[in-house]
Amino acid sequence: MRNIFFVTQSGSFLNNISLYSYNVDQLYFIRNQYANFNLPNYVNSSPSNNRVHRILNSDADDINQVTFEFDIYQGPPHSTFGTFPSPLPLNSLPPAFIVKNACTDSTHFHLNYTAIADSVWWDFGDPAGLGPLNHSSQFHPVVKYPQHGTYYVQVQLWYDGDSITTMGDSVKVLPVPQVDLGFSDTLLCRGESVLLDASQGFPATYLWSTGSTDSTLSVSKSGRYWVQVSTPCGTVSDTVSVSVIDPPTVKVHDTAVCFFGPVLYDVSADSATYLWSDGSTSPTFAPRQMGTYWVEVSNPCGGYRQDFRVELQNCETTLYIPNAFTPNGDGRNDCFEVVGDNLGSYQIQVFSRWGELVYQSDDISQCWDGTHRGRPVPDGVYLYVIRHTDRHGNPMPIRRGEIRLYR
Repeated sequence: MRNIFFVTQSGSFLNNISLYSYNVDQLYFIRNQYANFNLPNYVNSSPSNNRVHRILNSDADDINQVTFEFDIYQGPPHSTFGTFPSPLPLNSLPPAFIVKNACTDSTHFHLNYTAIADSVWWDFGDPAGLGPLNHSSQFHPVVKYPQHGTYYVQVQLWYDGDSITTMGDSVKVLPVPQVDLGFSDTLLCRGESVLLDASQGFPATYLWSTGSTDSTLSVSKSGRYWVQVSTPCGTVSDTVSVSVIDPPTVKVHDTAVCFFGPVLYDVSADSATYLWSDGSTSPTFAPRQMGTYWVEVSNPCGGYRQDFRVELQNCETTLYIPNAFTPNGDGRNDCFEVVGDNLGSYQIQVFSRWGELVYQSDDISQCWDGTHRGRPVPDGVYLYVIRHTDRHGNPMPIRRGEIRLYR
């Protein structure tokens, strides 16, 4: 052990200390005088408490042989306890204060020397940023620094109107993270991307909803994305929604409308606006009469204007079936031909009177020339069966009948 420091009360100096029990090179002490024992911090209540003394032969076998060197250090009034033993080169006092939660939004200072001072005066090292708040007389103040950085903080200890000492230390104030991705939702055209940037400009950790730990994230797909930014001063987060859309495509064209049924146009597109020739702004439109119309459709990725015409037509499914034909090569009525309107599908079969299949087809544009296997069939009556559907694929009643063949 090199040095020992202790405080004695007046009238009891070394009376009960056995010096040979200490293996020391230097033994320093102060003698406190008490001006008022009723004060909370009475140990330093006398102005004469400003001197440090030393024992010259701490290894003496007999306490009566101990010799002293008095007044080796003298400071301002009330100062010995506050500065002792800092004037001595091989020793140091505890730090003036402890810093808790050193963040810009709340930096807590805890004074270590509340027992020796009845008042304090702080200087937080940022007069330009803090202004009047750069000083405080609280023992344990809390400061909100406008900027992160390193500040030299000093605290002056006072007792009974006298300044005891001023102590200071450098304090590194850390930033509080803040994150704002710039928007809550956005639209992207197909093939585009957006860069989400959560960079802080100081050390921080990042975690995105995708699992990425970079400070930025490039997004080109629809979805909801969030980021968490963490520092020793806290964790903050932000969330955005991204929608990827396509430009509108043309969905209208000239149409022939059945006289017995309406037509409905639907031009819906992602995030689009609509304007029809009648002034309506709905994505759907039902013409009330025949004529020429137009529509304008647009979204952030493009748009179009399209004209179209609506005509009236007979949409009834009909069949015209002749009852005779003359395949004699004179160029008139040489073929058994069925004519139909608004058919979805068609099939005809022709049988002899004895049930032999002599002709079949599923193409209404073809006709029977009165032959079977390349040879003319005899005159007479033949039977036909026709199966067909309407334009929507709905089955129609089967048509059966007779056809007379003349040569």
